[in-house]
Amino acid sequence: LAQLPHDVLAELAAELCTDSDAEMRAAAVLAVHQPVPQWAVEKVLLSNDLVPHLLVPLQLEDGAAAAVCSVWSEGWRATGEGRRCLREVPFAFPEELIK
Repeated sequence: LAQLPHDVLAELAAELCTDSDAEMRAAAVLAVHQPVPQWAVEKVLLSNDLVPHLLVPLQLEDGAAAAVCSVWSEGWRATGEGRRCLREVPFAFPEELIK
């Protein structure tokens, strides 16, 4: 890999990130070699003021974010209005309307 030009490596990395397994592996490697600084965790990722802004762009399928910690769970609930969607529920019609 050291022989490849930077733009080729960048393109390869971007391509690999489209595969969720590769993306998760890349995130794990980055976490080991470049962990988030403690100040960023405390003052950004756990900030009651900033967490809602971090979570608002997330969609309903990103709900696992609410399980990260209690601060994120509260932030998820606080920003949930934009994620509301229609849900199919069973509905029983009265027999007299069906006939």
